[in-house]
Amino acid sequence: MKSFIYCDSNVLSVLATGRGLEERPEEERAINELRVKLLTNEVVLINSYVLRAELGAYGDPRNRALRRELLKRARKVVIRTRTIDRRSTQLRTIAALSLRDAQHIACAEAAGAKALLTYDKHMLDAARFAKVAVIRPSEYLRQEIEKV
Repeated sequence: MKSFIYCDSNVLSVLATGRGLEERPEEERAINELRVKLLTNEVVLINSYVLRAELGAYGDPRNRALRRELLKRARKVVIRTRTIDRRSTQLRTIAALSLRDAQHIACAEAAGAKALLTYDKHMLDAARFAKVAVIRPSEYLRQEIEKV
């Protein structure tokens, strides 16, 4: 059965380019396994208006192109709605998140993602307020292995 996952822009960059793994050696195996799962369609990406906005605004243009190619594999796309805006506002209030972090979580929830993959400390800390698992890629894969 396919799992739908939402990756924040940081994890998406690491997946697309491999850059940043030197800062997270414990995550290298997880990222490599996740790439295989994406290529074999075991895991399906969710795209969103937030990711598209961040794609155009941040980072090296070559990285943006690689992330854009990866997002082309997405099978679900989340558009901005009043429900997502309300949930983002609620998350900002109860979890003291930035607007973008709250929007990422609200989009993952709205899409019915199995997990939101992130390295962002603020989002990881806010996981208890989310209606979706907010975890590192290595934790996601560990949970998947435990289920088998």
